[in-house]
Amino acid sequence: MNIRFSYLYCDAGNFKNFGEVVFANPNNLPLEELSAKVKQALLDGMFFDAYAVGVPELFFDDYRGKSSRLTMCKKQQNKFQTVLA
Repeated sequence: MNIRFSYLYCDAGNFKNFGEVVFANPNNLPLEELSAKVKQALLDGMFFDAYAVGVPELFFDDYRGKSSRLTMCKKQQNKFQTVLA
């Protein structure tokens, strides 16, 4: 099964962009284990650098460089789901 990761970018003006990425899961890791690994890597418990972890950045074109580079990770906004290939 593959894993879908849904995440959110929120700029300094509180404008939001949503995205998702589907990853292969060849070792069939459980969702709880994947979520725990991600939580350990978050900055201040809620941010990550999308570029650094290799997922698409969700910046707004007209705000590039003017707001935070970090992508927000909130429990209700970011999640893992099992999806079929």
